[in-house]
Amino acid sequence: MKSSTATPTTVPPIFVYGTLMNSQVVSVLLNRSWPPTIDDVSVQPARLYGYSRHPVKNCVFPAIVPSTNAAGFVNGMLVAENILTPAEMDMMDWYESDEYNRVTVPVNILEGDSCNKDSIMAQVYVWRDDLTSHLELDQEWSYDRFCEKDLEWYLDHTVRPCRADMERRGMTDPTS
Repeated sequence: MKSSTATPTTVPPIFVYGTLMNSQVVSVLLNRSWPPTIDDVSVQPARLYGYSRHPVKNCVFPAIVPSTNAAGFVNGMLVAENILTPAEMDMMDWYESDEYNRVTVPVNILEGDSCNKDSIMAQVYVWRDDLTSHLELDQEWSYDRFCEKDLEWYLDHTVRPCRADMERRGMTDPTS
């Protein structure tokens, strides 16, 4: 995975828009309670303009790509700076795999149905350009459908095995 990384002691904000919006997925992956109960702004609804979210073919998870629609946007969740540890960011990178690039983008906090005018620079996993043929570009991925129909299967067949693999490789955060 190509990534734009912060200094070792700072973990930048990260915008999540798919399976990582689900607290059970993140709790299993990081082996800790999620969302954190530090305050009410550690994880909050946000919007990323200029992108669209699509299902990956034959998979239950999505990817985002630059939108062909000038008004395109993706709603998701913004995880505030330093909520994740550097080791947890490494685990997120492992989970997201080489199919994505972690890039820095401007994200807006959602306040009801409208966005805060000030953007926050955050990192996000964007599908690699050379893999767009693996996306169902004519469809929008549905978080609600994922939670209703695919979550339990995904936890059992993707997230738990991924966590176990990270533990076998010694990649997990010693504090988690």
